[in-house]
This record gives sequence, C-alpha cells and structure tokens, in this order.
Amino acid sequence: MKGGLDVYLNHMVQQELPDTVRGLTPFQVASQTEDEMVQEVIQHMTVLFPILHWEKARWKVEEGEVHIPAEKSEIPGWKVGTKVSHIVPFEGDGKILTLLKIQYPSLQGAIKPDEKVVVLSWVQSQMTEQEVREHFKGRVAELQGYLADLLLDVEAYHEKLPGLVRELVRERRAKIDRDEELRKALGAE
Repeated sequence: MKGGLDVYLNHMVQQELPDTVRGLTPFQVASQTEDEMVQEVIQHMTVLFPILHWEKARWKVEEGEVHIPAEKSEIPGWKVGTKVSHIVPFEGDGKILTLLKIQYPSLQGAIKPDEKVVVLSWVQSQMTEQEVREHFKGRVAELQGYLADLLLDVEAYHEKLPGLVRELVRERRAKIDRDEELRKALGAE
C-alpha cells in the first residue's frame, strides 16, 4: 500500500469498522440476520474509489506568474505569463485523492475534494495549443498511473472486508447474548 492510503485503510479496519459494528444496537442484532448486518456494515465501510470524468473536463486560461531564471533571460524574475488549468470532475471518495498529495508532491493544490474536482495547472510565459495538450496528456497519464497503483490496494481492502465484518458481527452477537444471559441469571432489567 502507498503511504497515506495504507494509514487510511488501516484506520478504517482498526478503528472505523469496530466502531461501526459496536454501534449495532441489541435490537438490530436480535432482529436482523447475520447476512443483513454484514451487508449493512459493508455498505457503510465501502470505500468508493474515485472515478475521474475526463469526458467532462473543462479548460481555464488566465494570467499567471512565471519565474524566469537568470540563465534563460537577461532580465530574470517573475513575469506575467499564462496559466492553463485542466479541471476534471470526479465522483467517489475524495479522501483517496487527497492522500495522493502525500505520496506525489506534484499534485499539491490540485485535489479539491469539497468541489469534487482535480485541477491540473501549468504556467508558462507563452505556449501553443499543441504544447498545452501534450503537457496535460503527460499529467493525465501520470495521475492515471497513480490511481492504478492505489486501486489494487482498495480492491484488496474490499476483498477482506466481508470476512472481517462477519467476524466482528459474530463477536457482537455473542457479546449481546452473553449480556442477556447475565441479565436473566441476575434477574436484572
């Protein structure tokens, strides 16, 4: 697993999953079958892998500042250039995309989970349409590669989830049954 995703999925398994199962009330445990409870918890714990909608992407062109190094200009420094952004909407768990920023610094500032978009930007003093398209073709391929790596980890999490949930649901049911037996034995309410 990759850095932040590893931590996130481990947290889901070690903290969120047990908390969710502990949240099943005695009434739910008594009135639902094991399979119903397992499905309910799995539905809550499923990580929706982000799907980028490249077909809905849009472009934004605006002025931006470009740093011109001394070796490239007689007058180095910051100049007004052109900033092109490729804005790609997504659906699914934005948390996974934000975790990419930890592993891949080139994505800093690009992931906007609240807006459900990824914004890939490029600033140059001047550029042609062909240069822009080639640049973003590479950035898109890079992002798709990152996501392909993460998908394997999320799939592995989903594969082990039913067994983990079933085990915890059985433990919860057994605990509630033991408590009920103790209540009856003591004549408690």
